[in-house]
Amino acid sequence: MTDHKKLRASGMAAALALALGLAACGGEKTDVSKPVEELNTSLKATGVTLDCPKEVDGGAGTDFECTFKGPGGDQKTTLTIKKQGDDLTVDGKDQKQFQTALEKSLGE
Repeated sequence: MTDHKKLRASGMAAALALALGLAACGGEKTDVSKPVEELNTSLKATGVTLDCPKEVDGGAGTDFECTFKGPGGDQKTTLTIKKQGDDLTVDGKDQKQFQTALEKSLGE
């Protein structure tokens, strides 16, 4: 291979590596609106709602912040994206903290 071809090949390899690295840095985005909506449906009778982002950077295992809003005031909580079969769900990262935040938001 001539020096010109070697230089061109190594330049293409570097460009490909950079493109792959940028794609990996871009990360996965997950729409959590449906599982959050399901939680809010189950909370409806309590007068409390869970306010979360619609989309989260990351997939299964990613933690994200939400806020319970209710008659007892706003309470922050952390949810985790979980995988159940082929479906993604959300649940409290720390069940005790999740329950405490819900109870405070209820005014209990």
